[in-house]
Amino acid sequence: MTPADPLTSWEAVDPFDLPEWIGTDDITWSAGCAFSEPLLTGVLRDDNDGTEIACDLLAADVACPRPVVDEPTRYATHLAWRLGQVHLVRDGDRLTLAIPTVRHSADGVLEAIGRFAQAVGAPRERFVIRLRAGH
Repeated sequence: MTPADPLTSWEAVDPFDLPEWIGTDDITWSAGCAFSEPLLTGVLRDDNDGTEIACDLLAADVACPRPVVDEPTRYATHLAWRLGQVHLVRDGDRLTLAIPTVRHSADGVLEAIGRFAQAVGAPRERFVIRLRAGH
């Protein structure tokens, strides 16, 4: 089963259950590869001590050739976005930000990480984003 398989059990994550350093230290989110659909793999890194955790972005509206999330997860993703938030989910040990889109963009990544910063109680300015220009 792949991370974007709708049969994957997407479990909601409470931002307050994440490590404290994510909300207190300067953080860099780095894309693990060039933009891919629907899952953009990445890593959150504490700029102070180098601690890292996996943090992916999921284009939750992808439905072809099959949906990548179940309907309750898709609904929660859209609701959170409409409220100015981002829906946090987990597939195994990988934190994932579910975004109501079918295609990742630089602007979408900026907005998702900014909303994530707010979710953990940190100013957006504490987060840096590294994107790759190619493979």
